[in-house]
Amino acid sequence: MFCYFYGKKDEYRFLGVYLDKKMTWKTHIEQMASKKSKAIGIVSRTEHMLPKYMLQTLYYTMIYLYFYYGNIVWASIYPSRLEKIIVLQKNY
Repeated sequence: MFCYFYGKKDEYRFLGVYLDKKMTWKTHIEQMASKKSKAIGIVSRTEHMLPKYMLQTLYYTMIYLYFYYGNIVWASIYPSRLEKIIVLQKNY
């Protein structure tokens, strides 16, 4: 499939993956980091109220999916771009 960039937009969202003209994945990484931060906040606020198996389920449904969805495409970029995501992943 080819993605053509028309008009003034520099980036497009396709199947949950943000594409830009130069394929830098900067927007995708920023959006993903933002979503993961919010999800980590939700899980950490409920951490003391829920049993471990429920926290694990929350992790896989709210955090893990952002990290692994489409990573075969976007994760082959420079390690410096992935640093923000790796730090989030390690912190939780």
